[in-house]
Amino acid sequence: MTPPDSVNNKPGYFDRSALVRGLGEAPARLTELVAKQAQDQGHSLYLVGGVLRDLLLGRGSADLDFVVESDASAFARGLQKRYGGQVRAHKPFGTAKWSLNAESADTLGLPLDDLPQHIDFARARNETYAEPAALPLTMPGSIEHDMQRRDFSVNALALRLSPKARFGQLLDACSGLQDLRNRQIRVLHERSFIDDPTRILRALRFATRLNFEISAQTANWLLNALPLDDLPQHIDFARARNETYAEPAALPLTMPGSIEHDMQRRDFSVNALALRLSPKARFGQLLDACSGLQDLRNRQIRVLHERSFIDDPTRILRALRFATRLNFEISAQTANWLLNALPLLRRVSGARLHNEIQLILAEEAAGEILLRLNDLGAWQAIQLGFHLPKRLASDLKRASKQAPPWRSEDHNALALRWCLLLAGCEEPVARGIAKRLDLNRRQTDSVIATCRIMAIAEELADPRRRPSEIAPRLEILPPTALHAGWVLLHDSPAAQERLRLSMQRWRTIRPCTNGHDLRALGVPPGPRYKQILKRLRGAWIDGDVRSCAAEQALLQQLLESGEFAAAGQPGARLL
Repeated sequence: MTPPDSVNNKPGYFDRSALVRGLGEAPARLTELVAKQAQDQGHSLYLVGGVLRDLLLGRGSADLDFVVESDASAFARGLQKRYGGQVRAHKPFGTAKWSLNAESADTLGLPLDDLPQHIDFARARNETYAEPAALPLTMPGSIEHDMQRRDFSVNALALRLSPKARFGQLLDACSGLQDLRNRQIRVLHERSFIDDPTRILRALRFATRLNFEISAQTANWLLNALPLDDLPQHIDFARARNETYAEPAALPLTMPGSIEHDMQRRDFSVNALALRLSPKARFGQLLDACSGLQDLRNRQIRVLHERSFIDDPTRILRALRFATRLNFEISAQTANWLLNALPLLRRVSGARLHNEIQLILAEEAAGEILLRLNDLGAWQAIQLGFHLPKRLASDLKRASKQAPPWRSEDHNALALRWCLLLAGCEEPVARGIAKRLDLNRRQTDSVIATCRIMAIAEELADPRRRPSEIAPRLEILPPTALHAGWVLLHDSPAAQERLRLSMQRWRTIRPCTNGHDLRALGVPPGPRYKQILKRLRGAWIDGDVRSCAAEQALLQQLLESGEFAAAGQPGARLL
């Protein structure tokens, strides 16, 4: 269908009949009710995105996306208060999702089956990119700003719904209508793919779905956004295969299969998509055997069958990881199957669990994912006594933003996160979990050392404890553990200072005297050498001696006291 210049008797405007034809009676009525709420409150409201594009193309759409030139979360909560349902806000991007249920459908007076599962609201915003491929920095803006930040011109259209006097006005700041008529995908500026390289994939997806061409200039910019430095270090290839599981939590038995088999063996519907690249005649065809596109639109994580978590319980961890990262919901049925399969985590090998947890620890929202799994009881299912402190999320964020005041060549961000993950456990429990999760020796040593630091946290902060008592206990610990301790003891500056001194000063202190000097003084070799040198070093650490001369005086005192003399021998004396 070619987009018309007019969708009623007023050029550039939609009327209600056009909305009903394009959306259906119930979604059109819902749109009117949302518009009335904005009109009554004096907010500017717009229907935007793919739903408007598809409406203009005469294609059906199950989505409703709105932009409001005010607080989207507050606006959505106003609808919730009036009509029911649930609202989930995502503050960093000023967005909110209003989910409908049977009760809210009754209040709206509309059949639930004819309504979308949720409606998305976003505050009109402007975006800037600090560097290529980074998440954008957002700020409130106008609808014109919002259209100009979009990926493609055909998605940069807006239908004004409020104020009432301008209801139905079609806004087209980026010539999207012309591109719909020309059946082409076009980005809005030269840096579009540089700012957000995922638009490369989206360009191919929309071009294939809509049977559009990618404009020549856009295609050139797309290719230029693929410099060698930005290419992956490696590329994975796998034979299309089918899988069966002999028993719960076992590794699968595999056999060659078709692409359909390969999609159906996947963990979640949103990961069960395939883009055909060969043969050439079918290049760009998007295969969706498991309704993954619909779940992407619905922003939900869904497994493909009832036994999914039974076959592979590590999918429990993956479900929470993807749901949190993508800000998706886990479908109700999937959530039920997930809870029923929790006990099977105990049957999964440590190596497989270790790999999944490492992937979680590498996530920006690692703390949130880990705590959501904690609330489900996943960690207890893996190992009795394994639970996480509520402060974990803030500890992980602090570790990523604040570095200790010393430099360490031994720094490893992932090892640090393992330490923070298990620091709340007592040492025997942490050791058992480390063994269960197949941590290597170095990781285990750092985790156990972190537990020991937390066990002596009060002593570290106690001014009555002399530095020479503390230093030997800290200097034998791995630097990663001291880094973790510094993060965890952020509310104890005194303890943090002693960790700093251990890393920057104490461990470098050596007395002027050595074993050869003691032998020259007639001190018989033996354990007393170590004891004497330890006392001398401790005096330097405590600040009791500050020069080699002062150290010699202390050594003379120690030798004359007879404390370190051999049995039957008088104390030695310095010449």
